Amino acid sequence: MSLTIDEAQEFIISHVRDWTQGGTVLAKANYDIHLNTTVDVHIDKHKIPTSYPSNNKGQSKCIFRFVFADALWDLCRKGILRPGTNSNPSST
Repeated sequence: MSLTIDEAQEFIISHVRDWTQGGTVLAKANYDIHLNTTVDVHIDKHKIPTSYPSNNKGQSKCIFRFVFADALWDLCRKGILRPGTNSNPSST
């Protein structure tokens, strides 16, 4: 399965909307959106097997991590998100 930056951004933005209803599942520790958590939620939601293209489970996660990192940074660059920790985390 291939994932574009635009698709990753749509996934992130759809979860950011959850903040208005009490938090997002993408949050972890002092981060409103945590990269590894975002990748795990995406893989779980879309029931993506993490064992392809080889038997290395981390390989497909690594590919998604690059796409989501680019998507998150682009959202920061556009001023939609701000990089860094949240000093007052709403969801841990």
